[in-house]
Amino acid sequence: MEAAQKWVQKQQEAGLDFRMLDQEDLRNESDYFADDLRGGLECQTDSIVNPYTLTYSMIHRAKQFGAKVHTNTEVRNLYKNQVNQFVIETNNGTFTSNKVVNACGVWAPFIGEMLDIDIPIKPRKGYVMVASRQQSVAVRNVMGFGYLISKFGGEREVNPVTDKYGVALVFEPTESQNFLIGSTRQFHGYDTKVNHEMRSKKNDAFLP
Repeated sequence: MEAAQKWVQKQQEAGLDFRMLDQEDLRNESDYFADDLRGGLECQTDSIVNPYTLTYSMIHRAKQFGAKVHTNTEVRNLYKNQVNQFVIETNNGTFTSNKVVNACGVWAPFIGEMLDIDIPIKPRKGYVMVASRQQSVAVRNVMGFGYLISKFGGEREVNPVTDKYGVALVFEPTESQNFLIGSTRQFHGYDTKVNHEMRSKKNDAFLP
């Protein structure tokens, strides 16, 4: 709770609408919260956006302003020509542009390398469990404070399994009537294979 208070104070100094919650606040939030929870923190302006829906929405709006969208098009080389224009070589032809926006997420470093620009982005793999929602346990995202520590840096007094895999409790109800329960934080490159040991250890780490 002391660490949480320092976190809230830091966010408030940055102008964000954070506040501390006590045990009574938690009881009013949900009947399913444990009685021994000391409190929590809340940000009124925090929210989560579906990245897929947001992307398609931006594409749709961009088309209305005359943008042309090329799908299934891989950028294979990017450089500047003699008149200082960008030349973008793809599997579907070559394009020129006065400006380029690198919005490639974890693949952004590969685009940066083409222009000798170092972009310090590393892919993170996380595991979540998807459960069906049978009743209203919570109406918004709930996460353990350890998740913030794991995400933004800091020391936690946890067991070796939890520390090794960056396990922290996150509970997210979705509009599709599911629950997302997680999560983990692993920086293991671009390997998307499921680590079954990781999955089993994650479940163990959530047990009391």
